[in-house]
Amino acid sequence: MAPNPREGAHQEANDDTSLDLLESEDRKILTIADEIATKRGSSVEDRADYGNEAKLLVRHLAAREAALLDVAEGLAKLTGLHELGDEFFGDPAPRRGKMDTVEHMSRGIQGMYLNTGQDFDGELSALLDLLRPSIEWDLYEGIPEVRARVGKRGAEVFHSADHVAHHAPTSLNPTGPQWWERAPVVSRLVTVMQHLRDYPKASREARS
Repeated sequence: MAPNPREGAHQEANDDTSLDLLESEDRKILTIADEIATKRGSSVEDRADYGNEAKLLVRHLAAREAALLDVAEGLAKLTGLHELGDEFFGDPAPRRGKMDTVEHMSRGIQGMYLNTGQDFDGELSALLDLLRPSIEWDLYEGIPEVRARVGKRGAEVFHSADHVAHHAPTSLNPTGPQWWERAPVVSRLVTVMQHLRDYPKASREARS
């Protein structure tokens, strides 16, 4: 059976690494973005579906960012791969700034009302336009190169997908990673608190 692109990051296989998580999240983000594009109607059903998909997307964007950080830091420890790690992570400020804006605009608001009184869709579209080239580079160039050069050492270089997905806060400092994003206990607590903060405004699926 083909994997469900809507499954939560926490359902990755136990032996997957952050590199596998990054690939999975890249594909999920593209899938959800395509689904959101079909839900921009004015009906109650379309607005509700749009909102639930958007809230789900915020979670997957956060997991992708956490995976990016872990992959970049893992590559930095390997001789000759530091520059490749830098290329993965790039300049975090533009995307993290837009991610933080989208997260703040969606927080605590019922999905069907995300575009009421604010241009949430405009901000989300701008974020996705910014991310698409990076995601496509990940999938078709960056990740295959890492797999070829790291080989079976992946589990020694990167954290597990499960660990990274559970330490992926949705609200990010626009300037770049903060110390607590690298602190396992603190980042986990922050992630849980931020996920609960949207309850009960997000659908059950978007909160999973």
